[in-house]
Amino acid sequence: MEAALRALLAGSRAAGELLVRYQPVVKATDGEPLAVEALVRWRRPDGSMVPPDLFIGTVERLGLGGELDELVLTEALRQMTRWDAAGIRVHRVGVNLGRTSVLRDDLADVVARACATAGSTPDRLVLEVLEHERLHLDDGALMRLQGLVDAGVTLGVDDFGVGYSGVGRLAQLPVGLVKLDRSLLPGAGTSRARSAPDAELLITAVTAMARQTGADVTAEGVETPEQRAVCLRAGVGTIQGWLFAPAIDGDAVLDYWRAWSPASGRCPQSAPVSAQPADGSPLASSSS
Repeated sequence: MEAALRALLAGSRAAGELLVRYQPVVKATDGEPLAVEALVRWRRPDGSMVPPDLFIGTVERLGLGGELDELVLTEALRQMTRWDAAGIRVHRVGVNLGRTSVLRDDLADVVARACATAGSTPDRLVLEVLEHERLHLDDGALMRLQGLVDAGVTLGVDDFGVGYSGVGRLAQLPVGLVKLDRSLLPGAGTSRARSAPDAELLITAVTAMARQTGADVTAEGVETPEQRAVCLRAGVGTIQGWLFAPAIDGDAVLDYWRAWSPASGRCPQSAPVSAQPADGSPLASSSS
């Protein structure tokens, strides 16, 4: 796998291709699509897909995470301009930043270059910090992240509530978006002791805390009307998950935005829900 990943990031198609897919982020209240999260996929030459969990960690371990993140960032911003040209307003795109990217000295230059290449602006970009291992942020790293926020970028904390993505980061970083991990949702398959806190109470508390810091809140992995209703009652502003759409390609995003009706508040794959308690494109290509 290591040799194949090195070849992929060097531009070789012998090991397949890296694709960017986009998962819509919608209003919790009515399902209006507002933003997307860019997610990378690896398609082998035989057409089979390698799950991200099976290769992202290896890319980071090889020290190539910065290269991968830059490729995804550049393609995602280019896709934003293509949507603009097609008359669709996707307000923001979220791009994951792994450890290597967060700590690179030239991160601000990378972001500025990607925006310039795509003809986009920093205020439409969310950089989502992924912390699957402890990040030691020195003063230099904090200054670089602050500089990005000062330039208009929104800094997000991804998978909040698991791993090392916790309250401490809210006290350390200029966070504008907190993305609640799917494991916090009821019915997400997380084992809980009999007297553990109710999932809805926990989400409500975390949401209130995040909003007190001035951050918006998105819930990830929403798959059922019950989970959506819990998010609504907890005050979560936006949600994403299979209840609305999986990660889809750029053309499908166009169809998704066009299908949303302000009158019905519905998109394909979404469904009306009461707030009452419930019983990606090749990176080497400019086309989507």
